[in-house]
Amino acid sequence: MYQRLATSGQYVTVWRIIYNDYFMQNLSITDQHAVATHEFGHVLGLGHFDDPYQIMRPDPTTNWIKTPSYDELNAVDWINSQ
Repeated sequence: MYQRLATSGQYVTVWRIIYNDYFMQNLSITDQHAVATHEFGHVLGLGHFDDPYQIMRPDPTTNWIKTPSYDELNAVDWINSQ
């Protein structure tokens, strides 16, 4: 889970990611990395994508995607250019 703790104008200045230990303990380190990547995507400003082959899809518990897609990276670039 991603939490915004402080903002300055349109920028998040303090944030934290909280993991559910019960959920995470049964995952491989590779799958834990995928969860961390997904949550960090929220920190960078991404919402959920509807495509099942995106790391930012709403249900990360099936068909683990390990890295951001080209579209997701482009979205981060666009957000940071605003």
